[in-house]
Amino acid sequence: MIWSRTAVSDALLCGTFGLSMLLQWRCYVKPRQNSWVYGWIILGFSILTKGPVAVVLMMFSLFLFGLFQNDFSRLRSHIKPGYGLLVAMIISMPWFIIEYILEGNKFLKSFFGYHNFQRYTSIVNSHQEGIFFFVLMLIIASLPFTPLLILGIIQGTKEIKRNFLKQTLQPSNSLLVFSISWLLSVFIFFTLSGTKLPSYWLPAIPAAAIIIGQAENFEINQGNNKSKLFNTCWWLSILFLFLIAIVFLLPVLIPNLSFLNKINDNEMNNLSTQLISSGILTRGGISLLVSGILGIVSKKSLKINLLSLQIPIIFFQLLAINPLFRLIDFNRQLPLREASKFITSSRKPNEAIAMVGIKKPSIHFYTNEVILYESNTNVNVINLSERLYLEKRIGWEGYQIGDPKASESLLILIDNATSKLSHWKLLDPEKLGRFGIYNVWRVDISRLQYIADKFKKENKLKSSWTEYDPERY
Repeated sequence: MIWSRTAVSDALLCGTFGLSMLLQWRCYVKPRQNSWVYGWIILGFSILTKGPVAVVLMMFSLFLFGLFQNDFSRLRSHIKPGYGLLVAMIISMPWFIIEYILEGNKFLKSFFGYHNFQRYTSIVNSHQEGIFFFVLMLIIASLPFTPLLILGIIQGTKEIKRNFLKQTLQPSNSLLVFSISWLLSVFIFFTLSGTKLPSYWLPAIPAAAIIIGQAENFEINQGNNKSKLFNTCWWLSILFLFLIAIVFLLPVLIPNLSFLNKINDNEMNNLSTQLISSGILTRGGISLLVSGILGIVSKKSLKINLLSLQIPIIFFQLLAINPLFRLIDFNRQLPLREASKFITSSRKPNEAIAMVGIKKPSIHFYTNEVILYESNTNVNVINLSERLYLEKRIGWEGYQIGDPKASESLLILIDNATSKLSHWKLLDPEKLGRFGIYNVWRVDISRLQYIADKFKKENKLKSSWTEYDPERY
């Protein structure tokens, strides 16, 4: 729900990889003519989404499944991994080849070297977490059904052990073992990664959801409708539901004990007040309370337990989460959209656009223009000055002052904090407008170059924009 609304590809990876995995299992259980190819086609799109990590996770998952199912021969003959990988490469490789033709070795060095290999083998951007980070993610990401997830893993482990000894597990009954193989591959792979982020757990969430559902099905199929372990996990899930509901309702009922006061975001200064006045917390808390109450009432009918919990949670999504994201969008993105619209309408012919300080890639999409992003130091003043007449890139080229294609000014979108720094004040900008915490300036390029030259001479500073930076937009 969170990453599907942010400008990252992890949610799309989760969807494409999850669909590909389910098609692989379906082909293993009940193959039809050419059904093996569908999972590999979707894997090709998954590779386009996030790169080679999709291939690694799938092959690792299938290896573990073949090992746990003790049936490599059927798995290999049905899903045809050799041909399948070829299909996935045919779909995904053209884009990588085109990018290499356009960008050259910089693309290989940045995408494969930095964003894949270096992120896995070392710590990038200080995203260092402990060895048990993904244990915590497994627990948090599955709330309030984490107890049922753990129960499903225990049940699946017993199935795997029994299958090793007697090989009695039929393909049609292997979904739980398949899901555990899938979840375990993501867990092991990213636990060994140097860089660890919460979003890395997303490809495992569909597997976790299946395991939770299979935990109940396992009890039904085994005739253990009243097993103490299942009942304990069920009541713990109900307890977590009520605790989460209390977290939502507490700021409304007892404002002094509210956790909202700890939110510190300069783009959302009034978020705590807006959350309470909008009714989002009240609606969310009530939806979760209803879910918990229905879980208690419906305990007598085991077959509808999970369904009785999930229906109110759908309303929680509609009445709380969706409005919450609209509220966040209003505070964080609406000012950027309005600023982008203003910039587009105010822009002079050939006038460059830059964003200084806080760097928002969404400005590029809102304006449909190339944006020169720079940070907030005095070196970035020099960088911006030089890029305006030296840089050449796809869709944009700088020109010397006096060239017929050159503009005498540029537009700068700058946040409040950066605009107060002395080295940016020296630009003597024309202040065109303010949108939230962002300001739109028009700056004379001659003045910018004068200040940049002054920093070079007096402070002995050099530009850094030509240096390799894989994080540069």
